[in-house]
Amino acid sequence: MTRVGGYRVLKFGGSALSEPDRIAGRIRSVERRGERPVLIVSARAGVTDSLEEALRGRASTESHRALLERIERTHPGVERADHQLSPRLRRLLSRSRPGGSRPEAVREELLAMGERWAVRWLALELGTSGIPAVPLDADVVGVRLETTPGGNRIRWRASRAAVLRAVLRAGDTGSVPLITGYLGRLGRHGVGTLGRGGSDYSAVAVAAMLSSDEVDLVKRDWPICTADPSVVPQARPLRSLSYDTAEGLALAGARVIHPEAVALARRQRIRIRVVSLLEPGRVSVVGPSSSTRTRALSFQPHLALVEVRSPEGAHRPGLLARWSRALAESGVNIVTLLSTGGRFSFVFGLPDAESARRLLTEEVGELGRPPYPLRKVALITVVGVPTPEVTEAVRRTDISVLGLVAHPDSATVAVPDRWGPTALRSLHRALIPSR
Repeated sequence: MTRVGGYRVLKFGGSALSEPDRIAGRIRSVERRGERPVLIVSARAGVTDSLEEALRGRASTESHRALLERIERTHPGVERADHQLSPRLRRLLSRSRPGGSRPEAVREELLAMGERWAVRWLALELGTSGIPAVPLDADVVGVRLETTPGGNRIRWRASRAAVLRAVLRAGDTGSVPLITGYLGRLGRHGVGTLGRGGSDYSAVAVAAMLSSDEVDLVKRDWPICTADPSVVPQARPLRSLSYDTAEGLALAGARVIHPEAVALARRQRIRIRVVSLLEPGRVSVVGPSSSTRTRALSFQPHLALVEVRSPEGAHRPGLLARWSRALAESGVNIVTLLSTGGRFSFVFGLPDAESARRLLTEEVGELGRPPYPLRKVALITVVGVPTPEVTEAVRRTDISVLGLVAHPDSATVAVPDRWGPTALRSLHRALIPSR
């Protein structure tokens, strides 16, 4: 691969965007080291949630107007600097109502608006700090996506030349390039998104395009800990962890790094530095495996478990695949599956739970009992700990377990949702050394 060299890719988003002065300081620090900063920007905190809520809720002209006004207040100055953005958002909100044209395309366009607003707002804020910056929409500059069964993926090699040209043009004008994360161009003219945490994936992909050996994902507070510190106050920061551990946590639902970001970083030998914006000395480095096996726990609360009992299902090949395929074709995502013999426990997000139960009732038919009533559950996934040790810790802590599934490098425990935080703290205490 031809080295273009000298670039430092930094990703900012969410609550980290609330400190533009610190972002300016981080840019100056990079420039003092002789590197050229390239920023990947995701939406400001709460904006994507609001856009998703607009898609789920009962739309009205009043609710759309309130949302647009809230987004304009969150990004002061943008509606004057870019006269097209507010009308564009208003049109997308109108077309997102039930019965609107091209609903899936409109949905993707609408969800991408948070990043478009954020990148323009940050360019204005950096300008007031004396740092010229140019906002760049990823789909416009040439970040190309492809659709796979697991979701959209970045065609980073196909995107490389176009993105490099855009970065060089920004540098020629003395400006810092700010590229929207989370989105890219799908097909000839469409827009696609990359899912929650997708800006992490965008940052690693751009680092690969620019032949960088490292990428900085800047969070506001502590980077990565042994558990969610908002639930487990005793959670310890992890200063280093392997690609395997980081990917295991991401796949288990921990919102630390997008799993595709870790997978691409491993393939291209890119180290991921997860850095605190408030205290730059706080860094978690994700890289090649070390001799020390890192232990950590992820936590997914507020899910729904649907149990199906089918003695015949335990001996009938392809039955579980048939049920899973029917759910997928109906747009229902299975978070995880806990099965023992003829007992199948599907775990879904709460919005999908009722439709999933109805569909399973139709599919099970005479092969077993209809699905049991929904149970609200939380999932705790333990990474880096042998399954027998997890099982023993569960037994010792007297946790009420609804299911346990073992993977080669992790184990997932389902517990009643209301006891989720207590169970997480108990398992952390039992499995994670105090020092």
